[in-house]
Amino acid sequence: MLLSILFNRKVRRSNNSARSVTIFIAGGVSGVMVAAMHALGWNFAFPSHAERIVWHTAFVGKACLSLTMWSLWYLDAQPSEYNGLSGKALYFLSVNLMKIIGFLGTIYVFARLTVITLTMLSLRSLPQGVYDTVGWTKFIPHVGM
Repeated sequence: MLLSILFNRKVRRSNNSARSVTIFIAGGVSGVMVAAMHALGWNFAFPSHAERIVWHTAFVGKACLSLTMWSLWYLDAQPSEYNGLSGKALYFLSVNLMKIIGFLGTIYVFARLTVITLTMLSLRSLPQGVYDTVGWTKFIPHVGM
């Protein structure tokens, strides 16, 4: 709602509130799932202590920023909250909301890139048994003889 004021576009609100709620919940659940997937690496072995600290910081940043961006979207989708504000106040609020979302989005992108970079860097020091051949025929009885 506020962002549409900034760009002078009319926002067509859907009368189907169930669809909006479904989209909102799906966005939140997918964000939590991505954060949970990256949380699995919390206790992994890292090549150095510094890389472990950077991973933890990037993960916490991504998780917090996901929740914050989700909350900002929810606040922006509530048009009844802004009915009493003047046009100038709405414009000021929308500009500041745009700045906050842009800043947080930039930090989120850097946190994601940090996690991807650390994942690729961790390939340089793999554990000893990574190149051992697995005897799959021992695990699949009807194939091995």
